Amino acid sequence: MGDKSWKQWEREVASWFGGYRNPLSGRNNRDDKGRERIGDIIGVDGLVIECKLLKAVAPIRRAKETAKLAKRYGRGFVHVEREKGNKKLVCFVVDINTARKFAELLSKEGRIDSNEESKS
Repeated sequence: MGDKSWKQWEREVASWFGGYRNPLSGRNNRDDKGRERIGDIIGVDGLVIECKLLKAVAPIRRAKETAKLAKRYGRGFVHVEREKGNKKLVCFVVDINTARKFAELLSKEGRIDSNEESKS
């Protein structure tokens, strides 16, 4: 019997970041030294990565319109959403084929400082 689809999804996401799937629940897991291992993906310094595999995701559902427009013009797409009044938490929906270019654009000088710690 093969892996559950959510386990396969976690492994795929882990490969994007050079980490690996946390074999137990991300919130109930400890390493050999008794330290809590948090997140679905571990082995990626400085990040907590949780993976969700859902039937419907509202931002993705809305991003499909952006994807249609981009396809019509032969381009990749990035769909961006945030809540009014909260400028620090942003949701990006990125075409997987555009992800590398998207990351490069964000890391260019004057945009997002990849070394800056989150200040919530």
